[in-house]
Amino acid sequence: MNNVILWTIWYGLLVLLPPLMTRVLIKHATTRVETRRRAFSRKKEV
Repeated sequence: MNNVILWTIWYGLLVLLPPLMTRVLIKHATTRVETRRRAFSRKKEV
């Protein structure tokens, strides 16, 4: 019984982790780009 639970958790992680990681990475990348654009536009204004 315990083994089955461990396997379900393991496979659940394998299935759920990739989408979550990509979502986090995409959010991180977009926020980085936004901050860079803001800094760039500020420089242009001055």
